Amino acid sequence: MNKTILITSALLFCASLQAQNDTIKNYYEDHNQKKSDDEIKDFYPQQNAPQHYDQYQQNQQAQPFYPQQNQQQPYNNQGRSTVNKMPLKEESEFMKRLFFGSNLNLQLYGTSGYNVFSYDLSPFAGFKLNKYFAAGVQIIYNNTIYFARGQNISYSIVGGGLFVRAVVFNHLLLAVEYDILTEPPSSVFGNRTISGEKMAGAGYKATIATLHSKKTGAEKPLSYFVCLMYDFAPDRSSPYYYNQLVYRLGFAYNW
Repeated sequence: MNKTILITSALLFCASLQAQNDTIKNYYEDHNQKKSDDEIKDFYPQQNAPQHYDQYQQNQQAQPFYPQQNQQQPYNNQGRSTVNKMPLKEESEFMKRLFFGSNLNLQLYGTSGYNVFSYDLSPFAGFKLNKYFAAGVQIIYNNTIYFARGQNISYSIVGGGLFVRAVVFNHLLLAVEYDILTEPPSSVFGNRTISGEKMAGAGYKATIATLHSKKTGAEKPLSYFVCLMYDFAPDRSSPYYYNQLVYRLGFAYNW
């Protein structure tokens, strides 16, 4: 009796498993017929999603995660914040025409048994009268050294002057100036003397670079010039008495 019950129970259990397997097999066969060949494509719900999902995707595209890309935000084209950026300060007409610079002059020559070395530093400030002409003032410092018979004699010359300069044909520089120079006592000139230098000359001027001002936004040139000046009537005590040609090399900002 017990064997009969056990055999009957085993048969019923096997029949139940077979029925369950047939049900699962029929389910997958029905669904596999509806599937496309591209199972990876069918995996993503947006391919066969309902209509409301498409509307959700459109809303997401209209409102991206980073709003500064399609909305007006306080950012410039480089992505830097401009919220705290200070407004540019308008520059006055006087400052637009004002310029600064310095002359440099080196001379080496011989006279009366002496070898003479002279250098000149002359900072200046000027005002642009128009597109071509400019006028200004300068401070002159000149140091002269005499070499002779194993002896060195050195003395400094200081002074000031006025100048008018014009740039024509883009690069041609024309200049006139009047300088007053004072020389201290030395073994060459026993007493302090004053000389007036009346000079004119021509040269070349060109722009090295253009500098940008962060405060005003203005662009101003940095230029250099080379000029050969001639002293038409040097005094006896003038440092240019024995050599009336004066070579100038200078640099200027905003001219």
